[in-house]
Amino acid sequence: MSAPQTDAAEAMFHQLQRQFPNLRMTVNRPATHYLVDLLIDRQSGLVFDVYLYLENNDELHLVAGDHHYEWFPCTDPSLVEECFTATCGLLNGEYRILECRRSTDIVRGELQRQTVTDPEKWETTLHSISAGFSFRLWNEKTCDILQNIQPPNQSVEGDDS
Repeated sequence: MSAPQTDAAEAMFHQLQRQFPNLRMTVNRPATHYLVDLLIDRQSGLVFDVYLYLENNDELHLVAGDHHYEWFPCTDPSLVEECFTATCGLLNGEYRILECRRSTDIVRGELQRQTVTDPEKWETTLHSISAGFSFRLWNEKTCDILQNIQPPNQSVEGDDS
């Protein structure tokens, strides 16, 4: 018998599969310390790999490209919903990652969404836990935007057309 969080995470992963039927996704219950995971490899309509997993019964993780975000504790349904919304946003282009590097070192990775008041502006919702410090301070910092500009076709829940 699995924990309710494992079932909730797996249900969210299957909901993502239904929401984005044109993306190849694999849901697993691996024999590792991850209880359940979802892998979406880079493919047509997706400019970076996306990996979601549940760890330690209450940590929901999203890895997009080189960036790692987490929601804890995922016993809080609103945090599971935030993770789902952020993942959908990354997949459909409504969210993006502002990635800053010094040489090859990632020094910042901000998960951003468009502001409600001005679609030309973006607000940071989370900071990547994989971003760190670079000893290459003499190197210029460069920033890039990681975003699905041409998102994959998406189904609409309840749309029978």
